[in-house]
Amino acid sequence: MSVPPWLKNSANRLAAGVEISVLGGLLALGLMAVLGAFSGMRWYRYGNLLSIGLYPPTVFNENFGYWSLAGFALGFLYFVVAGLLFACILRSRKRGVGPYLAGIAYSLLFFLAGDRLWWQAWSPYLVIYGIQSHLLWSHILFGVTLGLLPARLDQRDLAGVAFEDTSAETPANSESL
Repeated sequence: MSVPPWLKNSANRLAAGVEISVLGGLLALGLMAVLGAFSGMRWYRYGNLLSIGLYPPTVFNENFGYWSLAGFALGFLYFVVAGLLFACILRSRKRGVGPYLAGIAYSLLFFLAGDRLWWQAWSPYLVIYGIQSHLLWSHILFGVTLGLLPARLDQRDLAGVAFEDTSAETPANSESL
């Protein structure tokens, strides 16, 4: 039974979107932690700020703990969902500057929408006490990472072709034995 090409293409697109958004989410959260540490905040402060929707506002002044990890996990989920949506929206396979600019524009739209619609309702402390330039730069880094999507799709396609070619040669090799 063969897999329809549209299903295979969609699965490859989603898999590449997961890979790129996981990488971008880790880089963006890492940049927020580094920039926070350089600005005099504790490196885990953004984790505490992100988790205030789950825990009481008193975790803002707490030390590193499970609420910090929960906040970073929530931020990671935010970036992964944003990256998956980008993989579903961007259908171009063109290389060059275009995908990077599209990723940055998309990420900045998520920054504005997330700031105004999501984070003010979920964790208003992030909007009040978070340094907006740190959040902006982390979204820009995430957008640049999203620009790697067409290159990753090409790599996945080449790996799939190589796999199909070796499987096609296997019956011929078994007949000669």
